[in-house]
Amino acid sequence: MDELIKFLKDKYIEDIVAPLDLHKLIIFCVFIGTLSLPSKDGYLGSIWLNIGSINIKTVFDPDSNIWSEITVFQILLSILLTLFISPIYLRFKSDFFQAFSKIQNIDVYLDRLVRRIHGSLTGNKALDLILVKDLSRDLNTRKKKLIRFHVWGEICIACIVISVIGLAQRINAIDFMIAIIFLCAVIFIQWRAYLYYLEKVVPVALPEKILRDGGFEAESEY
Repeated sequence: MDELIKFLKDKYIEDIVAPLDLHKLIIFCVFIGTLSLPSKDGYLGSIWLNIGSINIKTVFDPDSNIWSEITVFQILLSILLTLFISPIYLRFKSDFFQAFSKIQNIDVYLDRLVRRIHGSLTGNKALDLILVKDLSRDLNTRKKKLIRFHVWGEICIACIVISVIGLAQRINAIDFMIAIIFLCAVIFIQWRAYLYYLEKVVPVALPEKILRDGGFEAESEY
Protein backbone atom coordinates (compact mmCIF):
# COMPACT_ATOMS: atom_id res chain seq x y z
CA MET A 1 0.00 0.00 0.00
CA ASP A 2 2.85 2.41 0.83
CA GLU A 3 4.39 1.85 -2.61
CA LEU A 4 1.09 2.55 -4.34
CA ILE A 5 0.55 5.72 -2.30
CA LYS A 6 4.10 6.83 -3.21
CA PHE A 7 3.31 6.19 -6.90
CA LEU A 8 0.11 8.22 -6.67
CA LYS A 9 1.87 11.01 -4.79
CA ASP A 10 4.67 11.21 -7.38
CA LYS A 11 2.19 11.17 -10.25
CA TYR A 12 0.03 13.73 -8.48
CA ILE A 13 2.97 16.11 -8.16
CA GLU A 14 4.10 15.36 -11.72
CA ASP A 15 0.64 16.16 -13.08
CA ILE A 16 0.49 19.59 -11.46
CA VAL A 17 4.08 20.77 -11.66
CA ALA A 18 3.79 21.71 -15.35
CA PRO A 19 4.48 25.44 -15.38
CA LEU A 20 2.09 28.00 -16.80
CA ASP A 21 4.33 30.91 -17.78
CA LEU A 22 1.48 33.42 -17.92
CA HIS A 23 0.60 33.23 -14.23
CA LYS A 24 4.28 33.27 -13.24
CA LEU A 25 4.80 36.37 -15.38
CA ILE A 26 1.83 38.04 -13.68
CA ILE A 27 3.25 37.15 -10.25
CA PHE A 28 6.63 38.58 -11.28
CA CYS A 29 5.05 41.87 -12.44
CA VAL A 30 2.99 42.11 -9.25
CA PHE A 31 6.13 41.65 -7.15
CA ILE A 32 7.90 44.41 -9.07
CA GLY A 33 4.94 46.74 -8.64
CA THR A 34 4.70 45.91 -4.94
CA LEU A 35 8.39 46.48 -4.27
CA SER A 36 8.27 49.84 -6.06
CA LEU A 37 5.48 51.17 -3.82
CA PRO A 38 6.49 53.98 -1.46
CA SER A 39 7.72 52.63 1.86
CA LYS A 40 7.73 55.94 3.77
CA ASP A 41 6.11 58.99 2.22
CA GLY A 42 2.53 58.22 1.20
CA TYR A 43 2.52 54.82 2.87
CA LEU A 44 -1.00 54.07 4.14
CA GLY A 45 0.02 51.64 6.89
CA SER A 46 -0.79 48.49 4.92
CA ILE A 47 0.74 47.27 1.68
CA TRP A 48 -2.71 46.13 0.53
CA LEU A 49 -4.16 49.59 1.14
CA ASN A 50 -1.35 51.02 -0.96
CA ILE A 51 -2.02 48.54 -3.75
CA GLY A 52 -5.73 49.28 -3.59
CA SER A 53 -5.12 53.04 -3.88
CA ILE A 54 -3.24 52.72 -7.20
CA ASN A 55 -5.08 54.20 -10.18
CA ILE A 56 -5.71 51.44 -12.71
CA LYS A 57 -4.59 53.71 -15.57
CA THR A 58 -1.23 54.05 -13.88
CA VAL A 59 -0.69 50.30 -14.01
CA PHE A 60 -1.02 50.21 -17.81
CA ASP A 61 0.96 53.39 -18.40
CA PRO A 62 4.62 52.43 -19.06
CA ASP A 63 5.71 56.00 -18.22
CA SER A 64 4.09 56.04 -14.77
CA ASN A 65 6.11 56.31 -11.57
CA ILE A 66 5.38 52.68 -10.69
CA TRP A 67 7.41 51.41 -13.64
CA SER A 68 9.80 54.28 -14.36
CA GLU A 69 11.49 54.15 -10.96
CA ILE A 70 12.08 50.39 -10.81
CA THR A 71 15.62 49.48 -9.78
CA VAL A 72 17.77 46.53 -10.80
CA PHE A 73 17.66 45.32 -7.20
CA GLN A 74 13.86 45.23 -7.27
CA ILE A 75 13.90 43.25 -10.53
CA LEU A 76 16.38 40.72 -9.15
CA LEU A 77 14.43 40.39 -5.90
CA SER A 78 11.18 39.89 -7.84
CA ILE A 79 12.82 37.13 -9.89
CA LEU A 80 14.04 35.42 -6.71
CA LEU A 81 10.60 35.67 -5.07
CA THR A 82 8.90 34.28 -8.19
CA LEU A 83 11.34 31.35 -8.33
CA PHE A 84 10.97 30.88 -4.57
CA ILE A 85 7.21 30.26 -4.82
CA SER A 86 7.38 27.07 -6.92
CA PRO A 87 9.54 24.92 -4.59
CA ILE A 88 7.65 26.19 -1.54
CA TYR A 89 4.31 25.32 -3.12
CA LEU A 90 5.70 21.96 -4.26
CA ARG A 91 6.51 21.18 -0.64
CA PHE A 92 2.99 22.28 0.36
CA LYS A 93 1.48 19.85 -2.16
CA SER A 94 3.63 16.97 -0.98
CA ASP A 95 2.98 17.52 2.73
CA PHE A 96 -0.75 18.05 2.32
CA PHE A 97 -1.03 14.97 0.11
CA GLN A 98 0.48 12.89 2.91
CA ALA A 99 -1.75 14.50 5.54
CA PHE A 100 -4.95 14.14 3.49
CA SER A 101 -4.06 10.52 2.66
CA LYS A 102 -4.30 9.72 6.36
CA ILE A 103 -7.49 11.73 6.90
CA GLN A 104 -9.29 10.32 3.86
CA ASN A 105 -8.22 6.69 4.48
CA ILE A 106 -6.80 6.32 1.00
CA ASP A 107 -5.93 2.63 1.54
CA VAL A 108 -9.58 1.57 1.60
CA TYR A 109 -10.41 3.74 -1.41
CA LEU A 110 -7.53 2.39 -3.50
CA ASP A 111 -8.30 -1.20 -2.56
CA ARG A 112 -11.89 -0.78 -3.72
CA LEU A 113 -10.80 1.02 -6.89
CA VAL A 114 -8.19 -1.60 -7.83
CA ARG A 115 -10.69 -4.41 -7.33
CA ARG A 116 -13.17 -2.63 -9.58
CA ILE A 117 -10.52 -2.12 -12.26
CA HIS A 118 -9.52 -5.78 -12.13
CA GLY A 119 -13.16 -6.74 -12.46
CA SER A 120 -13.52 -4.66 -15.63
CA LEU A 121 -10.45 -6.10 -17.38
CA THR A 122 -10.98 -8.87 -19.96
CA GLY A 123 -7.65 -10.63 -19.52
CA ASN A 124 -6.72 -9.84 -23.12
CA LYS A 125 -3.97 -7.26 -22.77
CA ALA A 126 -4.38 -5.85 -26.29
CA LEU A 127 -8.12 -5.41 -25.79
CA ASP A 128 -7.62 -4.03 -22.31
CA LEU A 129 -5.17 -1.43 -23.64
CA ILE A 130 -7.80 -0.30 -26.13
CA LEU A 131 -10.37 -0.05 -23.34
CA VAL A 132 -7.96 1.89 -21.13
CA LYS A 133 -7.13 4.24 -24.00
CA ASP A 134 -10.83 4.91 -24.49
CA LEU A 135 -11.25 5.44 -20.73
CA SER A 136 -8.37 7.89 -20.48
CA ARG A 137 -9.15 9.95 -23.57
CA ASP A 138 -10.09 12.94 -21.42
CA LEU A 139 -7.27 12.45 -18.92
CA ASN A 140 -5.33 15.46 -20.23
CA THR A 141 -8.41 17.65 -19.77
CA ARG A 142 -8.73 16.49 -16.18
CA LYS A 143 -5.04 17.13 -15.59
CA LYS A 144 -5.37 20.67 -16.92
CA LYS A 145 -8.20 21.35 -14.50
CA LEU A 146 -6.05 19.99 -11.67
CA ILE A 147 -3.24 22.30 -12.76
CA ARG A 148 -5.63 25.26 -12.64
CA PHE A 149 -6.38 24.46 -9.00
CA HIS A 150 -2.70 24.79 -8.20
CA VAL A 151 -2.16 27.88 -10.30
CA TRP A 152 -4.58 29.59 -7.91
CA GLY A 153 -2.64 28.03 -5.04
CA GLU A 154 0.60 29.62 -6.25
CA ILE A 155 -1.16 32.95 -6.65
CA CYS A 156 -2.34 32.70 -3.04
CA ILE A 157 1.23 31.96 -1.92
CA ALA A 158 2.35 35.08 -3.82
CA CYS A 159 -0.28 37.11 -1.96
CA ILE A 160 1.03 35.75 1.34
CA VAL A 161 4.53 36.88 0.35
CA ILE A 162 3.16 40.35 -0.45
CA SER A 163 1.57 40.48 3.01
CA VAL A 164 4.90 39.49 4.57
CA ILE A 165 6.60 42.31 2.66
CA GLY A 166 4.01 44.69 4.10
CA LEU A 167 4.53 43.34 7.61
CA ALA A 168 8.29 43.76 7.20
CA GLN A 169 7.73 47.45 6.48
CA ARG A 170 5.27 47.96 9.32
CA ILE A 171 3.47 45.51 11.61
CA ASN A 172 -0.24 45.97 11.02
CA ALA A 173 -3.45 43.99 11.46
CA ILE A 174 -4.61 44.31 7.84
CA ASP A 175 -1.60 42.63 6.24
CA PHE A 176 -1.57 39.98 8.97
CA MET A 177 -5.26 39.11 8.52
CA ILE A 178 -4.96 39.02 4.73
CA ALA A 179 -1.98 36.67 5.04
CA ILE A 180 -4.08 34.35 7.24
CA ILE A 181 -6.97 34.48 4.76
CA PHE A 182 -4.75 33.52 1.85
CA LEU A 183 -3.12 30.76 3.91
CA CYS A 184 -6.59 29.32 4.59
CA ALA A 185 -7.31 29.63 0.86
CA VAL A 186 -4.17 27.62 0.07
CA ILE A 187 -5.25 24.85 2.45
CA PHE A 188 -8.77 24.83 0.95
CA ILE A 189 -7.33 24.61 -2.57
CA GLN A 190 -5.14 21.69 -1.51
CA TRP A 191 -8.17 19.83 -0.17
CA ARG A 192 -10.29 20.50 -3.27
CA ALA A 193 -7.43 19.52 -5.59
CA TYR A 194 -6.79 16.35 -3.60
CA LEU A 195 -10.44 15.28 -3.80
CA TYR A 196 -10.57 16.08 -7.52
CA TYR A 197 -7.39 14.06 -8.06
CA LEU A 198 -8.81 11.00 -6.30
CA GLU A 199 -12.26 11.23 -7.85
CA LYS A 200 -11.45 12.31 -11.42
CA VAL A 201 -7.78 11.61 -12.21
CA VAL A 202 -6.81 8.43 -10.36
CA PRO A 203 -9.67 6.26 -11.74
CA VAL A 204 -8.49 6.87 -15.32
CA ALA A 205 -4.74 6.95 -14.60
CA LEU A 206 -4.49 3.80 -12.46
CA PRO A 207 -5.57 1.25 -15.12
CA GLU A 208 -2.52 2.24 -17.18
CA LYS A 209 -0.31 1.48 -14.17
CA ILE A 210 -1.95 -1.91 -13.69
CA LEU A 211 -1.60 -2.93 -17.36
CA ARG A 212 1.96 -1.62 -17.61
CA ASP A 213 3.03 -3.83 -14.71
CA GLY A 214 1.30 -6.85 -16.24
CA GLY A 215 -1.11 -7.15 -13.31
CA PHE A 216 -1.59 -5.83 -9.85
CA GLU A 217 -1.54 -7.78 -6.60
CA ALA A 218 -3.02 -5.84 -3.72
CA GLU A 219 -1.01 -7.72 -1.11
CA SER A 220 2.39 -7.02 -2.69
CA GLU A 221 1.80 -3.61 -4.29
CA TYR A 222 -0.22 -2.05 -1.48
